[in-house]
Amino acid sequence: MIGSEVDAATGDLAADSQWNSTTNTDIATGADLWGSVGGMISLAAVISIVGIVLSSIMYFKKE
Repeated sequence: MIGSEVDAATGDLAADSQWNSTTNTDIATGADLWGSVGGMISLAAVISIVGIVLSSIMYFKKE
């Protein structure tokens, strides 16, 4: 959903704008954006889960 919004927004700009995807073909598309960010989101989720597990172990070890 966000990727399609990025693609739609770059097409509505003025024809000579550097942010227009037809003028500047080096602009990342919405799919490219999620492709590069998706790995970092997965890594952050794994780190968060590991942190929750470790803090749970430490909490129950106290008792």
